Amino acid sequence: MRQAPTGLPHPIFSRHQVPFTVFVTTGFIDRTVPIWWVTPEALIRQRDCVVLSDRVISTRTLPEKNVAYAMIDELVMRLAPDRLCGFFDKLLDANPGTRARAEALAAPLTWADLRTMAATGLATVGCHTVSHRPLSRLEQKTCEIEVRAARDRITAELGKAPQFFAYPYGGPGEIGDVAPKIVAKANFEAAFSVNNRMLLGRVDHKVTYLLPRIVLHSEDLSVARAYISGLPWALSKIGNRLLGRRAA
Repeated sequence: MRQAPTGLPHPIFSRHQVPFTVFVTTGFIDRTVPIWWVTPEALIRQRDCVVLSDRVISTRTLPEKNVAYAMIDELVMRLAPDRLCGFFDKLLDANPGTRARAEALAAPLTWADLRTMAATGLATVGCHTVSHRPLSRLEQKTCEIEVRAARDRITAELGKAPQFFAYPYGGPGEIGDVAPKIVAKANFEAAFSVNNRMLLGRVDHKVTYLLPRIVLHSEDLSVARAYISGLPWALSKIGNRLLGRRAA
């Protein structure tokens, strides 16, 4: 994402005067936390096998690479945030001869990039925690640090506290019950989850910190418009009601 200024997204938005929001994972920008999905992607792509602490995984073919990525993904998901860097240091030391570390360090934006975006008047910088971990898997104190330390870091660098928060991954299983309360106490105006629903009627305090955000998996404009309209979830809701009546 960060190769040169022309590689940044904001010139496109600026050209068309479209407001946009960037949710920031501060550890990525500070280079204190690796963008974990970039590291194994590069490692697997550049090697015919990957050495883990207890096994060697073949990565010669595309199916084997997919299996290897899934295995590393599962290992990472079980780690505490403070063990992430150590895990990847050991992984890269055990698998030398690639550009995985360099690619992971080059991937994030910088604070200067964000200040440039903010200066356009179109960009809103939101908060996305320190290390991009599923908050539901963290102890309450660690979860509070992830939210508040990221908020304070953004405030210090940009001179303005972020108003909005987006949960990493964003599904109910990744958010849990405690994180929305922590986000609310951290004085964010709203927070965004990932759930297949539409906003109908009055938005109460609870919904404010679980607002749905849409994940687009298609570059097809008609499909994107359908997702943005909420049509898939409306149809799904109608279908579920019909199935419920038939079952009754």
